[in-house]
Amino acid sequence: MVAFRRGIFFTFLSIYLREFLGATNFVMTLQSSLSMIANVLGQSLIWGKVSDRLKKRRMLIISGELVASVGFLIVFWLHRYNGINYGFPSAVTTLVIGFIIIEIFWSSSNVGQMTLVADLTTDQERSAIMGKLQFMSGLGYIAGAFISGYLYLDGEGFWNGTLFYACTGIIVLSFIGMFFLPESYATALEKNELEPELVLEIKAKEQEMQINSSQQKLNEDSQGFNFKRVFMWLIIVLLIFNIGSKSIFQIFPIHIRLEETFNVSDNTFTLLSNISSISMILGGFVIGILCKISNEKIMFLISTILVFIGIITLPIITLSLDPSLWFLLFYLITRGLTDVWIQTTSFMMVSKIVPIEHRGKYLSYYNVTFFIAYGLGGTLIIAPIADWMISRGYADFQAYNVGFLVAAGLVGLSILIYLIFRPKDFKSISKSKK
Repeated sequence: MVAFRRGIFFTFLSIYLREFLGATNFVMTLQSSLSMIANVLGQSLIWGKVSDRLKKRRMLIISGELVASVGFLIVFWLHRYNGINYGFPSAVTTLVIGFIIIEIFWSSSNVGQMTLVADLTTDQERSAIMGKLQFMSGLGYIAGAFISGYLYLDGEGFWNGTLFYACTGIIVLSFIGMFFLPESYATALEKNELEPELVLEIKAKEQEMQINSSQQKLNEDSQGFNFKRVFMWLIIVLLIFNIGSKSIFQIFPIHIRLEETFNVSDNTFTLLSNISSISMILGGFVIGILCKISNEKIMFLISTILVFIGIITLPIITLSLDPSLWFLLFYLITRGLTDVWIQTTSFMMVSKIVPIEHRGKYLSYYNVTFFIAYGLGGTLIIAPIADWMISRGYADFQAYNVGFLVAAGLVGLSILIYLIFRPKDFKSISKSKK
């Protein structure tokens, strides 16, 4: 449901801001970067601590979704009112400010989801579970993007509220479903709501988690293992990588719609977006198997290298004499596969590193690297470069190509940090779990 609503609403949002409301590249990316900053501040400063203190994972999810459902309607009405009475720039400003406020509260749902998954899975099964969840996300995004392609209507779908209402309805359905789940496994055990076989399985998981936590503390005392040092190293790698790889997400739809590149229509863009979603589904199928064949650390490295290759091919593709949509397949397929693999493998590493009693706090920091990077890279790097070059007379596609090269450079830097500055005690993680 989360991926379904994201596919419906966010597939064409940057195009709506740029082409329908006339926002600049910088302002277009500013919407995402500021709202994601609000999201990560809410997670790290508020909801992560609340999660650790109250252990109310379901409550965080429901409350966040409820605020978002009401907020989407308010933002739509205000942005349309201001656009009609004060002009499109006012409508853009309303969208930017409105989503900042929504994301502060909506971020509680993100913390609840991640901590719930970490609490209810063991190290051995986590990769397979995450793969299945990513598989469902891929299906949801395909359906959402497909519907969005028909509802967008060259911007009228946002301006008339169709996409806002559709997204709100999906949000309501998603948090209603949460009421059928227990607040936590502990609550279900107290009320005898679970089958005897499942009770035994849950108690076995809890015992394993306690053993893992005790072993981790023993490593810290006797072997000098420092989970904070390893965690910080991973966070730096993820932050640089995500800023680079995700900085092109909003520019990419504008780029491939240019006449000088691929001149794609709304429906063609929807089909191209779904190529990544289909590869995401395939990636979810195989990630559990791949992690068992090798391990999460190697798969993470392979995934980041594939992202680097995919981004670096984009300017080569569009500078060719006759760019074809077929050339985009490699980038779109690797983008879908690596989205699943990187999130799964990094989540596995972080879950092994962080003690159970601090998961809410540190997983909120982990989420920061994914959420803040989505808009921040575009706002601070790609958009300023593009706007400056366009103001100097360069064509849009030339300016975007330079941005792609910068993004690839950041991804390459994150790979070097991962390989060169890897803490020695990171090797003890796998050993302590055997």
